Amino acid sequence: MNGKKISVIIFAFVLVLVLGACNQTGEETEGTEETEETEESSQVTYESHVEGIIEQSCISCHGGDSPSLMEFKEDPDTYIAQSQGPRLDNYEDLVVLVNGDDAGALMRRLDDGSNTEDGEPGNMYVNLGSTEEERQEELAIIKEWVGSWSLKRSDELTEEERAEITAVRE
Repeated sequence: MNGKKISVIIFAFVLVLVLGACNQTGEETEGTEETEETEESSQVTYESHVEGIIEQSCISCHGGDSPSLMEFKEDPDTYIAQSQGPRLDNYEDLVVLVNGDDAGALMRRLDDGSNTEDGEPGNMYVNLGSTEEERQEELAIIKEWVGSWSLKRSDELTEEERAEITAVRE
């Protein structure tokens, strides 16, 4: 074989390798995008999953007529006597109890007792449903939304633990 034929064969071989690699990269990219889309669509969010649970289970005591968290903390006995807790009818107020100044408060109140030393559920767990099965289903959704279920208070959480709390809005 002469040098020109060898050059053409080498060029063709390299071209096949390059085009094959491009195709494999394209397939991987498509698969990655598909996986990301699937993960996003299956991600538990406040607006798609949690808001409905809060509306169904909590709004009678934590709705728009309820005090802000600050107001509630100033006179909790009065509000409790009126069957009112702090307002939780919007994302901003709820997320304060998940990963804000009062982090962990939601988790402590909704926990089923599996994360406590005494095994007792939080005082609001019973409101998640009329049966234990329903409560467990609703709790599982909220736990997935929170991302990292911790009963610790705000000042006890490490930066790493805070970073694991997701509580996605939409």
